[in-house]
Amino acid sequence: MKKLFLYLVTAVFILFTFSACNNDNPPDEVTDTTTAPEELTTEQTTPPVAQELTSTTSSSEETTVPDEDPDDLGMKIAQTAEALIGVPFAENSASPTDGFDNSGFIYYVLRENGFVNCPRLTPDQAAMGTHIDYDELKIGDLAFFCTADSGNPDFGGIYIGNGQLVYSPMPGQDVRIADITSDYWKSTFVTGISIT
Repeated sequence: MKKLFLYLVTAVFILFTFSACNNDNPPDEVTDTTTAPEELTTEQTTPPVAQELTSTTSSSEETTVPDEDPDDLGMKIAQTAEALIGVPFAENSASPTDGFDNSGFIYYVLRENGFVNCPRLTPDQAAMGTHIDYDELKIGDLAFFCTADSGNPDFGGIYIGNGQLVYSPMPGQDVRIADITSDYWKSTFVTGISIT
């Protein structure tokens, strides 16, 4: 009981100290800054959006690219992806705290790097932007593969250079790096999407 009282007193002191130091917003001007992911706009992110990725589908959702040095952006995307290695697979999830399914991993990494309109599902992600061949992949690009007879992409990941891909594979596995230089990966490759 005594510890609980001390925690409460400490919390009140910290809150009081913080609010006394931060007088940018007086109490009567408190604003709600939380926004659902679907409601995010380019004005709420850094960096600002300057150009569009062209889409080969008739999707009504526009995909945008942050306006910055393409090499820097590719590195940031790769670093974000690599920082998530070890996060467990979780069906229908796109968060580092809950886990990622395959398309949720791509969705999260791109949105963290300013792609606020990144589609959530693999087929839509594989249709956005400029399609590139396996040999054209650059750091930060997306790579999509097909393991079914359909020939349509059924999973993908973030290319990090040197023939390596970061992806969230399947239930029971964590986000990991794969060496995509083997015949298996090359034979299942469907398309790359140039992000940078």
